[in-house]
Parts: sequence; C-alpha cells; structure tokens
Amino acid sequence: MTELSILIDDDLKKRAEQDPVYNPAMLRRLHQSIEHAKQGKYVVKTMEE
Repeated sequence: MTELSILIDDDLKKRAEQDPVYNPAMLRRLHQSIEHAKQGKYVVKTMEE
C-alpha cells in the first residue's frame, strides 16, 4: 500500500508541475480572484449585455 501511495504522489507532483493551472502565478491570481469575490468585488453581466 505504501508503494502505491508514493507512486500516486510522484505522479501528481509531475502533473502539477506540467499543468499551467498549477503554475505559481496562476495560483496567486486564483487566490486573488477568490478574495475579491469574498469582498463582493465582481462584475455581473446580463444576457442583454
């Protein structure tokens, strides 16, 4: 069981390094967006717009 968990962990680390969503700059931007939403700073668009 331990060997399997190590393989899974290593695979996830490799994918995280290659996936642009997990890029440190992208993660910072996502966290900023979450904070803005919590503060009520967001734009609402209607279908007419």
